[in-house]
Amino acid sequence: MLSNLNLKTGMSDNPNRFIKFWQELKRRKVFKVVAMYAGTAFIILEVVNNLALFLIEKDRNINEGMDLIEKALELNSDNYLYLVTKGWGLYKQGKFKGALEFLEKAWNSKLTYNHDVFLHLEAAKKAVADLQ
Repeated sequence: MLSNLNLKTGMSDNPNRFIKFWQELKRRKVFKVVAMYAGTAFIILEVVNNLALFLIEKDRNINEGMDLIEKALELNSDNYLYLVTKGWGLYKQGKFKGALEFLEKAWNSKLTYNHDVFLHLEAAKKAVADLQ
């Protein structure tokens, strides 16, 4: 994580520079502002995911749904629900191997059992097996 910060801020691996940077952020109360907007950003991403899933699940506009979920995944690439949405979108596009990859990743990261995700995963497994 520190290396990512270094790439983005241009700071060297000097811990003193990092500490000074951290203290300056605290002094400017940057984290209060970030925390205030983080909740809003989370809600917006959930709405984006729900809209994407609706477009994909109901076959309204799968490509638009995929564009939306790609944007959400750019900001949170490990989100379980976003992975499921992308996997199901790939399945609906006939990209069964890609679908299986995303759905398995989601399934392996789940916190609780979700029967819909289980059914999507099984459908992708069957589709990939039928290709062979």
